[in-house]
Amino acid sequence: LLSSFGPKQLKLAALRYAKYWDKRVEIFGPEKAFLPLTLSQALEDDGVALSYGFISLTGTKDASGRAIVFLEPAKQDKSKYPRESMCRALWYVAHAALEDEMTQRRGIVILVYPYGAKISQMDRALIRMHVDSIKSCLPLRLSGIHLCHPPTFLMLVLPVFKFFMGKRMRNRLQVHSGSKEKVLKHIEMFGLSKEAVPEELGGNAKL
Repeated sequence: LLSSFGPKQLKLAALRYAKYWDKRVEIFGPEKAFLPLTLSQALEDDGVALSYGFISLTGTKDASGRAIVFLEPAKQDKSKYPRESMCRALWYVAHAALEDEMTQRRGIVILVYPYGAKISQMDRALIRMHVDSIKSCLPLRLSGIHLCHPPTFLMLVLPVFKFFMGKRMRNRLQVHSGSKEKVLKHIEMFGLSKEAVPEELGGNAKL
């Protein structure tokens, strides 16, 4: 397989691989970075962050076979765990998604549902950690980010978050407002059927 890549592609692949491990050591620490990403090993101290359900793998896919990751910012409580722990939860969910061969090929779609979230729950440092991980470290093909029912305060700070994202990720961001029926109809245009969307957002999928 490697023989089919040119020198430039091999160099880019090596750089990405190095960035992945640099970031993994930064987030997990040198003691756990090289352990398997399981609940009993690398994430043995992260049960609290995981239990809040901020990041979930829905188990469903969009019309193109992309796995759907669901984020609920209202389920955060940064007083209960360090932000690095929640970032490790993201890595855990991402690697769980990558166990599926189709997800490896087609990528993921992120659904963000910030209904009920407070401005105090918008941790810019954590958001930057998540963005940096997805943008240039995790071996995930990000096909789309759908921000559904954003509260007013989030729209005011959204330009700051977009700055963190970079151009490529910004181009994949879609914002959906209005009634649940309107939002469901709108995201269906992007291949996200009601059957694939979690109940929390008005769909039929049970997390």
